[in-house]
Amino acid sequence: ATLIDKKKIVDRRTTDVMSDLFVRTLYYAIGVLITLSLLLITGIVFWRKHDTTREGLNAWIQCELTNAFTPDIYGLDVDCNAMRDPQTTVSPFWFMSWVIACVFAIIAQIILSFHVGARDRAAAVLSKQRTITKLMSSSRVSKGATNSSNIKHESADRQASMESVEEDEVQLTDIGATSTA
Repeated sequence: ATLIDKKKIVDRRTTDVMSDLFVRTLYYAIGVLITLSLLLITGIVFWRKHDTTREGLNAWIQCELTNAFTPDIYGLDVDCNAMRDPQTTVSPFWFMSWVIACVFAIIAQIILSFHVGARDRAAAVLSKQRTITKLMSSSRVSKGATNSSNIKHESADRQASMESVEEDEVQLTDIGATSTA
């Protein structure tokens, strides 16, 4: 195909789809950069604190073992947590940052995967769910009706809808029988 033929193929919808892909790729790139930055910073924090954390844990473990295996008659029960230097610990945020980075990565991947067609399908599914929810809530409200005329009207409506469903099933069975014959 020549360039002129391809120019005829490109229309408004194609341009919109390409623009949408560009925007989604941009958001994906931002999400990936945030994820990788957070992971890199977390790795650097753990690497920098590794030696001091190990030394602090060795001293803390020795203190705890001394408390556990030394008889209490000398009154040597020492508060080991008070002896720990704050520089020998790692903030809990850096342990949670791995999970936060994974959440950013998952969101970035979802953004990249959620193209126009997928958004249209999701909107259709959500509108069907809203319709079903409205029908269920109106059904619950009507079940609570105490007026006998409402109950009779409701049962007549249900009977009519059941007959309609049975007629549809019969028609489908007839269509299936004629297509196999």
